Amino acid sequence: MAKTATVRAHMAPALKASVENVLGALGLSPSTAIPLSYEQIVRHHALPLSIGLPNATTRAAMRMAETGTVTRAPSSEELFSSLDTGA
Repeated sequence: MAKTATVRAHMAPALKASVENVLGALGLSPSTAIPLSYEQIVRHHALPLSIGLPNATTRAAMRMAETGTVTRAPSSEELFSSLDTGA
């Protein structure tokens, strides 16, 4: 039995190019995105959830996390307290 199956779809070339640009920005290829979409359809019995590029605030937070410029605390209570007081 085959370990893979082929999926073919016809679409407008401009749509294909636009989708590939978005997928590229997400770090995905069409060959990776299609099985992900199928898995979501099976799991949720619905069309896949919306996956989008992060907004400017989220991108800034991600950069801060990558560089270690984040607020740390030994517990969630202390973290929220420090955020509330601005300490």
